[in-house]
Amino acid sequence: PLSSIHGYLEVLDEPDLPTGTATRFLSRIRRNSDRLLALVDDMLLAAQFSSGAVNLERRAVDLAALAHSAATQNRPLAESKGLTITAESTGPVPVHADPLRLAQALDRLILNAVKFTNQGHVAIRATARGERAVLEVRDTGIGIPVEERARLFTPFRRASAAERSEV
Repeated sequence: PLSSIHGYLEVLDEPDLPTGTATRFLSRIRRNSDRLLALVDDMLLAAQFSSGAVNLERRAVDLAALAHSAATQNRPLAESKGLTITAESTGPVPVHADPLRLAQALDRLILNAVKFTNQGHVAIRATARGERAVLEVRDTGIGIPVEERARLFTPFRRASAAERSEV
């Protein structure tokens, strides 16, 4: 992303650049800058977890309330792309977890869902299944091919479809 940002900035310095081109380039710079910032944040968080420097502050958390709050916070972003975002629950879904880290993970899932969904919806669901609590994020986006799902939890890996959509 940094090379792309640098290249677009060099071209923007051209005096005869058409206005529409500048607007497109600024959009690409912003997208690559956001991607770079997210990558740096992910790297810092991964380093904290691998070094044991992350202190998880576990307490009672309601996944249903977390899901509804996340949907509300991300609704403007989803609607800006013409998507709907909903949160569903069967009532309170209590867990013992770090609410900040859990909200951070949920927010990342929602941002990815919105990013890779061009039409349709994003749904967040919190349910209790016996002694288990389940938090799901579903969307009508491009999905992850079956053959790439094994790498899903490998740090800093992306599905090939995600790579192609970044061009």
